[in-house]
Amino acid sequence: MRRIIAPFLALFLLCGLMLAPAMTARAGSDSAAWQIHNVSGDKLSPRLREQLSTLAGEETITVIVRLRQQATLPRGKSLGSAEQLSRVIEALSSTAEQTQASVRNFLDRQKSAGQVKHFTSFWIFNGFSVTATSDAILELSLQPDVLSITPDDLDIIPVSTLPYLSNPGPNLTLVNAPALWSLGYTGQGVVVASMDSGVDLSHPDLSSRWRGGTNSWYDPYGQHPTTPTDKSGHGTWTMGVMVGGDAGGSSIGVAPDAQWIAVKMFNDAGSSTATAIHQGFQWLLDPDGNPNTNDAPDVINNSWSFSAPGCYLDFEPDLQALRAAGILPIFAAGNGGPNAGTSYSPANNPSAFAVGAINNSSSIYGLSSRGPTTCGGSTGVFPEVVAPGVNINTADLGGFYTTASGTSLAAPHAAGGLALLLSAFPNLTVIEQENILINSAVDLGAAGPDNTYGNGRIDLLAAYNALISPATATPTSISNTVTNTPVPPTNTTTHTATNTVTNTPIPPTSTVTNTATLTSTFTSTPTKTATATSTFTNTPVLPTSTLTKTATPTHTFTSTALPTTTYTFTSTAIPPTATIPPSPTATKSSSQRSVVVTPVFLTTQNGSASGSVSSLGLLQQTGTDDNPDAYVTFQTPGSVYIGYRSFHLPNDVQPSLISSTLVQVNFKGPSSATQKWTFSIYDWNKKMWVKLGDSTGTAAGQWNGLTFRISALSRYVSPAREIRIRLQSSNANGDAKLDYEALHITYRPVEATVVSAAPTVPARRPGILFTGSAPPR
Repeated sequence: MRRIIAPFLALFLLCGLMLAPAMTARAGSDSAAWQIHNVSGDKLSPRLREQLSTLAGEETITVIVRLRQQATLPRGKSLGSAEQLSRVIEALSSTAEQTQASVRNFLDRQKSAGQVKHFTSFWIFNGFSVTATSDAILELSLQPDVLSITPDDLDIIPVSTLPYLSNPGPNLTLVNAPALWSLGYTGQGVVVASMDSGVDLSHPDLSSRWRGGTNSWYDPYGQHPTTPTDKSGHGTWTMGVMVGGDAGGSSIGVAPDAQWIAVKMFNDAGSSTATAIHQGFQWLLDPDGNPNTNDAPDVINNSWSFSAPGCYLDFEPDLQALRAAGILPIFAAGNGGPNAGTSYSPANNPSAFAVGAINNSSSIYGLSSRGPTTCGGSTGVFPEVVAPGVNINTADLGGFYTTASGTSLAAPHAAGGLALLLSAFPNLTVIEQENILINSAVDLGAAGPDNTYGNGRIDLLAAYNALISPATATPTSISNTVTNTPVPPTNTTTHTATNTVTNTPIPPTSTVTNTATLTSTFTSTPTKTATATSTFTNTPVLPTSTLTKTATPTHTFTSTALPTTTYTFTSTAIPPTATIPPSPTATKSSSQRSVVVTPVFLTTQNGSASGSVSSLGLLQQTGTDDNPDAYVTFQTPGSVYIGYRSFHLPNDVQPSLISSTLVQVNFKGPSSATQKWTFSIYDWNKKMWVKLGDSTGTAAGQWNGLTFRISALSRYVSPAREIRIRLQSSNANGDAKLDYEALHITYRPVEATVVSAAPTVPARRPGILFTGSAPPR
């Protein structure tokens, strides 16, 4: 099993810095404590130094600045409570307030001198986002409080996925979500959050579930400041899996009565920055800007990653802050499979909870990333668990529905499942949330934890039963003392609570009321051993009981009669001076390479038909001669777009480095007339089809080859690396058949060289990508 990560580990810093043992400081009457990290090495990352060398004169660049003073996060027995959330925010913000003055004054002076364009301060990691000239950044690095400076830009390269099938599977049943619905737990009282491309608020399965108000939507780019919006569809897909209803005739969401909030971490063009992601995480901790109100989400789903496997700890401090506040950051494992050692960041960060993907037969999804991972300094199983992620039926833009595949769709099953469990047990700590998902998982593959399925497929009913009757569970990560007394079917007991949620989990023959108090303690010792202790005293509910459940920020389960059972474990914490391994740096090659990209799916588009069409069909295969991709039969002369093909650009091909592209198609005209074809490609920026050329008319009844050249292909590549090509049949009278053969692309590759010095920061970081995709609309 991968180690269980406690939420109070020392912060890990980037930029290839060796961190000497930190000193603890305490300032003033506010009693804000922080650690001061000593610097060894260059404060500027190698990639940033390279970028600064290319700036001319007054040109500016945006960077992320981390200070040496990093907050010591408070430890409490009631993680996840409003009080604990307030304590965490106060610790972070107080540290920033009391340690940023010197750097802020420097930036103010540089701004007055015209060397700094603008800057934004952060308390979630104690630092700044700064847009400034090269001279100002070099001088900034000399400030004694500065720990590291890294580039802000993130090169976005969405991942390609396998073809899609048309029939969605029983993904909700596979994780036993309906079993919890029948017990009365549907996510009520729980708020889930999405860090993604946004959400389509107009969708009937999502609109009524938005929490609403100014503290429920955040667009760091300011493009859609008040209304949840999604331009790509990815965030709508993932939110549909978490909380979608049944407006389309079938249930699509795991927790249909949960509410949602969202951060639009990608702009409308599909790109993101480190600044925006830090802003998003900081907003999620305190959406209304008032640390004394408890409006943070209970669960956060992250279906995104860096664009290549590796260990990148840019956002580990943010994740640690979320965990300290009682929020488990759930991440898609990434689509880097099937090889071992293909884990992605941030999913492989110590404070993340990674979810891989399986199909509805519980077989691993081919592209689901595999472990092991050493990110953060110790080797562990990756992912933690798996969930359905193949052919998932979910919400799409414009009120429609789609099927999509990828670990992007698996992670929301875990997030939605956690919402169901928190609906039943609202006081679970982060450690308990993580442990119950792991310990109740259904083992798949090789016996025990492995680096394909992790600890197995999530099972929400098993998790619920283990929480109801912890004496029968098999914890591997919690030290539990459990005392139980069975409740006869005719007994009535009483439940006391402050946050009240009433449910009927089991068919009624008796009424059971549970009084619960859960105490969790965490200890991180100098030997890097983490111990989590929980005490449960519980009255289990027999299958013929009716439970009226209310919840307080602490669980206390009291009963007598059964002997005490104790489970003890230890887990390994991440060493505070972890070494970041060497990573590849990318360089442009002067040599040319070529790649042939074959189509992955075909979509019918017949809205532009003229004449009388008696048949219009798609054959989901690669067509050859008389075994075509698509066909159309005209009874009278006319024209029609009989379909468009989607091609996915390989991940190792950068659109900006493509020098030429040829499109090859084969077509056959009707036997009774010459045939003409018009070729178009979809422009994602203009959101329209662009004509690139047409055939001059071909002999009737014969197969003809046709090649079109595309210039500036990068204009026609979507954020998901999709290219759409369409041909229109015209002058047709009879049968017309069409094969989309391939794209022939010539490009200059990005070649990797290994940096031998360690620890270093990669000279080129991967970008951020989505971890799932769906057919085009």
